[in-house]
Amino acid sequence: MKTTHFRSSLLRPIVLAVGTSVLLAACGGGGGGGTSAAPTPTPTPTPTPTPSTLDTSALQGRWSTTGAATAFTAIILPGAGNTATAWVLAQDLSQLDVLAIDSQAAVSGKIYALAGNTAPVAVSGGVQASLSTAPKTLSFSGLGASALAVTQQDALATPAVQADIVGTWNGSAGGGSQTLSWSVSASSGAISGVSTTGCTYTGTLTAQTTAGAYTAHFVESCPGSTLTTFDGIATLNSDKSRLTVVGITTDQGRAVVLPFSK
Repeated sequence: MKTTHFRSSLLRPIVLAVGTSVLLAACGGGGGGGTSAAPTPTPTPTPTPTPSTLDTSALQGRWSTTGAATAFTAIILPGAGNTATAWVLAQDLSQLDVLAIDSQAAVSGKIYALAGNTAPVAVSGGVQASLSTAPKTLSFSGLGASALAVTQQDALATPAVQADIVGTWNGSAGGGSQTLSWSVSASSGAISGVSTTGCTYTGTLTAQTTAGAYTAHFVESCPGSTLTTFDGIATLNSDKSRLTVVGITTDQGRAVVLPFSK
């Protein structure tokens, strides 16, 4: 009996020591008494803002400056995709800007001086549009020393009528150095024209089905020079007595403005 009691007393501290070691191991170890470091939280990425999209179809119309030193009229028509083309003409016929506007309100194009043979100037900038007001307003930047602000005068929402441009139109070109006469046929809008300097013109003026404007395509043939092809637009005034044709060459190196009247 004495021997059994001795062994039981001897084993008790060994069991306690083993139990304490298991407990410390379960708590993350002993010795230094420290705890495991908390994991570093992963930062939440800041979402990239989505650029606002300009509905370029809402820019369609005839726009003009108010109170500017040089008055301008702009015809803006939708293009392929969410783009638009602005034909911005100085009312004294000294300058024509042909500009592309994209969905991010970026503007690029060329400025043509209509007097002389100077090369066009490439420009790029932007446009700020206030389209919820009445009337709508636009402000172009990057086109020169100051912004060009215009106000919409007409949305050109009524489709053009082919019959409205049928007949004979008389006008001028080259700053008035030559006079022109164009006849536009009823069926296809075919152009047949001549000028006092011996140039001849052929092409078409086609009514657009979604806007109050005409698509212009014509070829100029002058003595001693090669054929020159122009693409652009034409518009009528409200009483349909004046026709303005603007166009640029296929290489965008030259522009022409032809004001006609009946």
